[in-house]
Amino acid sequence: MQEFSAPTLRIHGDNIIECERALRVIARALSLEISFVASPIYFPRYALGENSKTRFDVELLAGHARWNVNLQNVLRAHGAPLREATDAVITNYSADGTETLLFALEFSSALPAGNNAWQRHGRALTCATIGAPFLYFAEVGGMELGTARVFKAPRFPNPIIPFSYLTADELFQTICVPVYVASPTLRAEMRAEFSPALGQDSGLALIRSLLTELPFDNIHSELKTRALRMTELLARRRKRTDTWRANEWSEFLACDTYDARKQWLEMHSKDWQKKSGAKVRTSQTFQELRNLFSRIGCLTIGGGDIPLCWIPADKRPQLANEIGVLYNKMPRAWGRWIGARNEPLFVVWVTGFKPDGEDSRPDRGLLPLLRMLMGYDAEVLTIVSGPARPAMWARSRREPQRLAEQNGLWEAILGLSNAVLADSVTLSEPIWLKLPDLSQPAPKKISFAAATSPTLFSEQDVDTALHLLFGQGGTETVFEGLCNPPGGDWSGLSLL
Repeated sequence: MQEFSAPTLRIHGDNIIECERALRVIARALSLEISFVASPIYFPRYALGENSKTRFDVELLAGHARWNVNLQNVLRAHGAPLREATDAVITNYSADGTETLLFALEFSSALPAGNNAWQRHGRALTCATIGAPFLYFAEVGGMELGTARVFKAPRFPNPIIPFSYLTADELFQTICVPVYVASPTLRAEMRAEFSPALGQDSGLALIRSLLTELPFDNIHSELKTRALRMTELLARRRKRTDTWRANEWSEFLACDTYDARKQWLEMHSKDWQKKSGAKVRTSQTFQELRNLFSRIGCLTIGGGDIPLCWIPADKRPQLANEIGVLYNKMPRAWGRWIGARNEPLFVVWVTGFKPDGEDSRPDRGLLPLLRMLMGYDAEVLTIVSGPARPAMWARSRREPQRLAEQNGLWEAILGLSNAVLADSVTLSEPIWLKLPDLSQPAPKKISFAAATSPTLFSEQDVDTALHLLFGQGGTETVFEGLCNPPGGDWSGLSLL
């Protein structure tokens, strides 16, 4: 009788902690026990099994861009719009020296504070675009702390956040779902309220099906139902009526074409009145530009307090004329595109930079959020207003594509927009960019030459070595804490 050879899974993670987190999730999904296998300390291996029989061998590869295979480049080569790799990418390792992508996992325990809520949308869009199954495990009901470090109030994301995963799932005909789990600080009464939307068991069942090639349509549908329920619960909790209500969410989700979504928006959008943040300085012309959009009749996309809006097609000529008056050097070709009346214009407002000019990393998720809602057929104008450093503006004019290759924020702006207008207090004059039209690639199986060893050793290996040396010693000997810098209301510290 031929001896059974357990299949080998590989977990490519941001770091060793994310690798092990994914390992534990997989073990729970399969109801298997984890056993450490003697292996190089930089390349740890485990066995998943039951009754002394190994069902899966698992290898952990910490750090996406430091092995002889760069996963970000692999995904880009298959049509991904961004160089984004998730917390964990699970592959099947074959004896012929190839790896095949099975699914990707993202984890978040952070409070959904403002733009942090859409920070991970670039990773979701990257996977959805190329048809890679994506599960986003996120906590709900986390508490904000007051100055005395006591519970102040729960923080919840805008309902458009869970909803955008559903629209992406439908648009790209793939698995792109949030899996909500209860935060440890979720109060009992809220736990009962949100119970119909919590989907950890379903998420584990979906992972089990993906790993064992079992049918998953029913589980997938259940997770989408729970995500829609989360959307409706979040909308119901909002004091302001600036989001869609009741069955409007499911109505929009049922629009299965871009044209149907446009028509639905025309009937259900409200005036957009998003205010600019007070912390970041803006130019006088930018302030007038915001007023111009409000005056013409900018409309919401599911929420009035997010920096996304749209202009009906018949108002685009007026918009082009008034922008031309405000900025007397607007390029003709750029103005002709803005003034075209055949399609609505979707607008993404990107601050992009902190007061001292550093990138605002969460803002890179805004354009992915819009594309997850509307797809690649939408015509998108991105308006950038933050105080970037002059050297960055110079690079955006001189070598924009090279800048995009080195900067994730500019990669999202230049890779997911149809046109860009930059108006900042650190700019002597605005920047006008008209970009090539976008297209959606056809999903295909993602296989690549297997990773073999790190191309260089780094702090990733130091972290892995320390984690394994202390972690394998038993929890009664060593407790490994986790502190999320830089401190403040949004951070946590694990204590024993």
